[in-house]
Amino acid sequence: MSTSAAEDVIVAYFEAINGEDWAALQQVYATDAVVSPPGGEPIRGRPAIVAWYQAVFRRFPDHTDTPVRTIVAADGGAAAVEIEFTGRTTAGRQFAVTAVDIFDIADGRITAMRSWLDTAAFAAATQDVTP
Repeated sequence: MSTSAAEDVIVAYFEAINGEDWAALQQVYATDAVVSPPGGEPIRGRPAIVAWYQAVFRRFPDHTDTPVRTIVAADGGAAAVEIEFTGRTTAGRQFAVTAVDIFDIADGRITAMRSWLDTAAFAAATQDVTP
């Protein structure tokens, strides 16, 4: 896969999560994809992955994941993205957290995604979140 094709997948991913377009999000992931969230167990398969995103973003009525920097491997098979995750909690509290997502990409789809962020800072910023 080319680096530009990998970049297209990453752009489609961020458009889908920021727009809460669950059908589009499902399409950017491979059928047997795995998502490894910070401090959580891996989530396997497109339906479970989409359900996880829906549950996460339900807690943040306003949210934006803004890619700050994207680094794509020369073969297009992996990418690292630095992200500013900003928004408002269900209690109305504004927050901003920096995260890094690492993507494995094959055949135009994300096969794995691992996310890292300062979980203590995230917990402090979103302490008033209700499910």
